[in-house]
Amino acid sequence: TTVGRNIARLARHLGLGPVACELLHFVTIQRNHAPLSAALDAVGQLTMASIVKLLAVCLGRSVGEVKCELDNGAKLADSAILAVDRDSAFSFQNKVDVLEGLAEELTFEHQDLTGLFSASIVSAAPARLSLDDYRHVAADAEILRSYLTNACRAPQPGVNVLIYGPSGTGKTEFVKTLAQAVGLRLHEIPTQDKHGSPRTGKKRFDACRFAQSLLAGASSQALLFDEVEDVFCDPKFSRDDDGNTSGLKGWVNRLLETNPVPTFWVTNHLGAIDPAYRPRFDF
Repeated sequence: TTVGRNIARLARHLGLGPVACELLHFVTIQRNHAPLSAALDAVGQLTMASIVKLLAVCLGRSVGEVKCELDNGAKLADSAILAVDRDSAFSFQNKVDVLEGLAEELTFEHQDLTGLFSASIVSAAPARLSLDDYRHVAADAEILRSYLTNACRAPQPGVNVLIYGPSGTGKTEFVKTLAQAVGLRLHEIPTQDKHGSPRTGKKRFDACRFAQSLLAGASSQALLFDEVEDVFCDPKFSRDDDGNTSGLKGWVNRLLETNPVPTFWVTNHLGAIDPAYRPRFDF
């Protein structure tokens, strides 16, 4: 089937095992087949333990095999493709979170993997300026040009640059110009869905995590994550007693330390970013 072929291509690229593929295939069918979705929701509120047992029965796999693939450190969750809420009881539809747009796109034929994930990653438009147009930040631009050039020669994890300033000052265009000068192929995390509606911060952060997995290992690639204040201010992330976004904090710290693809984070409001994160950016 088309779904099976697409999942097989994704599995080869990301190194997904048979059980992970079966889980993704099952959830894709559930999201696109109303009778199955209704039947699973009729089971009622599911805890982490009960949904693992349910999926094990549906797939004919052991509880241990399913639980292993749904752990936070496993490929599905790590790449934000598929995740299960571990804290509260919900119906199947709300208990399982799938990367935005993925379940639908897996049902269509695509020329390549980036086409399959257009909701999560798109190619950035070519730069319209040159570094000569940024003489007012020439010293910063030269440091970044040199650093990124060396980072491409000897790939290293955790290359992150934070660009901030008022709206309309050319931050995004500067990133495109810099990437072009270094010879990087720049990709963006979309700020809107295919219908033109704004995407939540959580969905965009999940898309960034996935894009890192998709582009890992490819040479001369870079990511642009614009309007990142939406992520750090997203009310869907729970806050702990210190006011920190505990649901997000671990993922952000891990990404800033291990992301395989150099990433530009752009924001209008530096104050929206927890000071604890700022030292994790290289520049």
